[in-house]
Amino acid sequence: MIYYHGQQWTPATGQRSPQDHRQIPKSPGACQLYQHRRAAGDTYAGALRRVARRLLSGLHHCLARGELYDETLAFPPRDPDR
Repeated sequence: MIYYHGQQWTPATGQRSPQDHRQIPKSPGACQLYQHRRAAGDTYAGALRRVARRLLSGLHHCLARGELYDETLAFPPRDPDR
């Protein structure tokens, strides 16, 4: 069985192709975190979960404090040694 996800078909196993990171919003910080987690060995789903958790945390912060979204607070620059 095959399922339709947006503009591509995937097998019933739910495995997605490595190019599916384009599902991430056009956020440099989110893309950088996703790529870092993938390089660290996380699966597609695991890396995407971490990005989603960070985005939801930022949304909660904005709603709780009545502030506008700030990319630099949600995704601070990574230390290259980490």
